[in-house]
Parts: sequence; C-alpha cells; structure tokens
Amino acid sequence: GYGDIEAAFASAHKVVELELSVGRHSGVPMETRGAIGRYDAAADMLELHGAAKVPHKNRELLARMLGRSLSSINLYAYHVGGGFGIRGEIYPEDILVLVAAMRLGHPVKWIEDRYEHLMTANHSRQQRHKIRAAIDADGRILGIEDEFFHDQGAYVRTHGATVPDIGSAMLPGPYVVPAFRIRGHIRITNKTPAGTYRAPGRYESTFVRERLIDAIADRLGLDRIDVRRVNFIDPTD
Repeated sequence: GYGDIEAAFASAHKVVELELSVGRHSGVPMETRGAIGRYDAAADMLELHGAAKVPHKNRELLARMLGRSLSSINLYAYHVGGGFGIRGEIYPEDILVLVAAMRLGHPVKWIEDRYEHLMTANHSRQQRHKIRAAIDADGRILGIEDEFFHDQGAYVRTHGATVPDIGSAMLPGPYVVPAFRIRGHIRITNKTPAGTYRAPGRYESTFVRERLIDAIADRLGLDRIDVRRVNFIDPTD
C-alpha cells in the first residue's frame, strides 16, 4: 500500500463497502498436455519435447531439480495451439518422463486424457474480496482498502504467488487513488492447484474494482460513466 489510508477514511464524505467473489475457472484447450522425454546416454544429454510458454525458465528448473548442468538438457517447444496460461508451466509429468527415460534407457511419451486434464491442469481465479472506498461528495476516490482470500488448491505450483501479487498491484487500475492498502491471503485447500490463466490477477482485480465504481455511483445517485471520468488518471499525467 501507500498514502495515509486512515486519514482518507476519516475525511470521507461516504464509505462504500462490498464483499465480492470470483468463481473458479480453468482452460480447456483442444489438445491436452503431453511430453516426450529422451536420454542420450552416450552424450549424457536429456531432451524434453512438448508445449512450453517459458522454455528457458523450464529448462533452468529441470536442471536444478535433476541436479544437472544446463548444457546437459535440451528443451524443444512446439506450436500446439493455445496455452491459455495453464499450459506450458512445469508440471510433475514433465519431470517424470525425463526420470523414466534415464532409468529405462529409451524414450518415454506421456499424454493426458481429458479426464486427467480436468483434474490436474491449473485452475485459477477463485477469490473473495472485502473492499471499501473512501469518497468525497462528487464520487472522487480518496482511498481504497481491500482484503482478499485466494483459493490456491492443494499446493503452490511454479508460478508461486504471481496471481495474487499481480492482482494486488493492478487493483487501482486507471484511476487516481491517493491512498491504497491491500492484503492478500493464500489459502491451501483440497482442490486442484491454481495457477496463471488468461490475464492472471488482472481479471479478478478489474471485476472487483469496477463493481466498486458502480457501487460508488449508485450510492451517490450519480451516472456510472461520470464517476469513472472524474477518477480517471488525466492524460497529461
């Protein structure tokens, strides 16, 4: 956060409070995930063939987890349709096909079926926000405070806290917010792990922020577009 949030609420003409929830989403690409692991024992080289939106990062992660040098792993990323955010990060199977290839001495291919995809590919979005805004009589925002709970699922995947982090940073959006404070809680639950999916964090924070702007307009009896115009960052800024 930044600014004097306590002063903003102490001087407010009105305080608008909302509790909002975003449902759990996931991506369902036409092609499910798949990977081929190959080990060339003579050259001591590992190869991973599959979909990867961040091939260099994945290669670094594989080298670290397998205790190998970067120069002993090649990653081949193919054009296989949309990733939607959920496909292309490191998944357990990407590591296991390489381990199996080394142990068995021949290439190993793994392709998930649709049922497996629905159960194990990254979910995203599920959050509950308790947000409030301090406003003046014209609907101008003096400060915003938000506390949210992010349903992470059973464990944290390779994206770490990227989704709640981006959501926290993006919540003020295109508006002038003189004082801001946000606190996010990551909750581990018995669901499929959550990750990045289609504008991670931006979707959730935009939904929450724009519902708040609508509520400010309704509370003051003002036009919703006018309230947005009065709060927009000026082009000269």
